Amino acid sequence: MRHALERPQWCGKHYEFLDVPAEAVAAFKAAFAKGVYFNRHIRNRYAVRLAPGR
Repeated sequence: MRHALERPQWCGKHYEFLDVPAEAVAAFKAAFAKGVYFNRHIRNRYAVRLAPGR
């Protein structure tokens, strides 16, 4: 099962990364350094859109 991962950015915008595998979402949530995990394993690998209603 794949999920959308919502990630707020420093500029106040919220983005959804689409079709992220459940294992990657769980690893991101458990990561001590979420920014490092995000940059290495999620950024530029999944489709992204501005979160609706943000």
